[in-house]
Amino acid sequence: MGLLALLAVVLAITATALLAKYAARRGVPSLDLSTSLFGFGALLGGIVLWREGAPGVTTHAFVVASLAGVGGALAVWTFNSAVRAGHFGFSNAIYRSAFLLPVVFSVLFLGVPLDRLKAAGIACILAGVFLMSQAGAPGTGNSGEKPKARGRWIVLILLAFLFSGGPRIGQLLTSAARDNGFVYLFLSYLAGALVLLALLVRRGGFHLEALPWGAGAAAASYAGVFCTLEALRTLTPHVVYPISLSAPIVLGLACSRGLFRERIAPRGALGALLAIAGILILALGK
Repeated sequence: MGLLALLAVVLAITATALLAKYAARRGVPSLDLSTSLFGFGALLGGIVLWREGAPGVTTHAFVVASLAGVGGALAVWTFNSAVRAGHFGFSNAIYRSAFLLPVVFSVLFLGVPLDRLKAAGIACILAGVFLMSQAGAPGTGNSGEKPKARGRWIVLILLAFLFSGGPRIGQLLTSAARDNGFVYLFLSYLAGALVLLALLVRRGGFHLEALPWGAGAAAASYAGVFCTLEALRTLTPHVVYPISLSAPIVLGLACSRGLFRERIAPRGALGALLAIAGILILALGK
């Protein structure tokens, strides 16, 4: 059962990214898609929380979940924008490599020692992100492509990488404080939805075609978290996290090549391998 749940995690994570790419091809704006995702996520989270008996919310849980939700919303928005501007496979790989951010946070603020193993893992991921950001930029190798387009993709995917540290650090702090995970999910989706809704109101207008894509992405996103919890019931974190973090990178690159006919440059492939190696080092070295 645990292995089936783990397989579902990998498929759910990959499905969320693919839905963003296909929505982009249909002309759905990234802000509208992201707002729909978080709105439906908050709705799902509220239903699950209600079924769980709506436990009390501590101040710590509220603050952590809210900040994580804001970071997660901005990460999803910039990621959705990045897959519109550049390479899907490398965008997905860089986005997933943000696993190193809670590790760095633990070293800087939680007193976790920085040993050689962690340093090697961090170095591998950073080198991988650099190589993929160079290989995945639109127009790479084409002198006719405007540098502005390449720079826009790099900025977007690096912002998505950094913002995604919010929910990852939030999960770390929630686990450390033993706060209710379903409370965290509901509040983080809700906080993200409110921030994106505010941006949407400021921009004006909403594209209704974003709703079904957002609903599908929210279901996949929530299923990924739920199946992660289920997998952890029977499998150790040393099995769950390396597979659930690195397999979507490989699967995303396969989809990039097979579905979207995107070129996998050698240095980009090397960067993905370095990122996967870094994730495995950090996950297995815990």
